[in-house]
Amino acid sequence: RDHASCTRPPLPDFDVDDETVTFNLPVSDDRPLYVWKSNFEVDDAKLFDFTGIADIAPHGRFSIEIDVGDVITVSTVDSARKGSFDSKLPEFKPLFPLPYEDDFDSYDIGQEADYFSDQIGIFEIRPESEGSRSGNFVMRQMVPYLPIGGIAANCNRH
Repeated sequence: RDHASCTRPPLPDFDVDDETVTFNLPVSDDRPLYVWKSNFEVDDAKLFDFTGIADIAPHGRFSIEIDVGDVITVSTVDSARKGSFDSKLPEFKPLFPLPYEDDFDSYDIGQEADYFSDQIGIFEIRPESEGSRSGNFVMRQMVPYLPIGGIAANCNRH
């Protein structure tokens, strides 16, 4: 079974087992390490379940038993708790009109539509059929070649 379901593309099936993981930390202070465990692969999922304080040897070594599907959190913070609050959730009032639709008929040709933002490439209002001034207007990408990304190297290879 592919236990890395968030990996894209999915991985081929593989076997995994429970295991013990051992950590060796430099000993800089005597603060305890608090351990929480979550497992999203079991029917009765316990999320951020406090399992205790790690048993740290004097030289900074400790081990944790990890079951298949576990996500472990180890922290010096002892005040972490599962989220809760006393009041009910506030009413959802979106600032953006949902559902949103636009036929692009109110824009001039070459204009960018409201609520759209170029990421890589340029989009503008164009007639559905080039040369026509009537009919359906659409958002069309106007860059015939992949542009040079400006954020980071290789940012536009996907």
